[in-house]
Amino acid sequence: MGFSLGGYRAWQVAALSEHVAATVSAGWMTGLKDMMVPGDNTLRGQSAFYLLHPGLSRYLDIPDVAGIAAPRPMMLLGGEADPLFTPAGVRAAYARMRAVWDSQGAGHRLSTELWPGLGHVFTREMQDEAFAWLDRFLRPGRQAPGQPMITVCSSVNASIGCAPPTRPRPLSEPARPPNGRWLSQ
Repeated sequence: MGFSLGGYRAWQVAALSEHVAATVSAGWMTGLKDMMVPGDNTLRGQSAFYLLHPGLSRYLDIPDVAGIAAPRPMMLLGGEADPLFTPAGVRAAYARMRAVWDSQGAGHRLSTELWPGLGHVFTREMQDEAFAWLDRFLRPGRQAPGQPMITVCSSVNASIGCAPPTRPRPLSEPARPPNGRWLSQ
């Protein structure tokens, strides 16, 4: 789960790692052409993190990259009044992603929402909806077979017994915190 550039990172990681069972991204989805408009942060040299994949845009647009995560569950939330992403660009990206999930018979696993009147925010109400949505897919016994539940480990939550793995895991090995317990248990 992430907001703004953290939302970008959330769907990027989901697209690039099968260890991510479900993703929520708030405040970061559009097409490249819709983002490259006068006044956008991108053209002012800000928020250019996504440009670390030189030449990728010749083959895939931003929503196409996020679509690599299909058919795993993904929720995208945006504000209709977000000054960083036009509503038309967000809707076009959502439609492109919808086509990918639908083509894999997983349309029910993609949730896209554009909240009227909201800007570049991730409100408490949006967060509550995101956590409820994640519960549908990540509660023990409810996740799809072969899809591990994930735990985010950082120095912030290291005090509760979660730390990053000390060695890279092969893709066939599910992610598991060192203490062997999921945080949601």
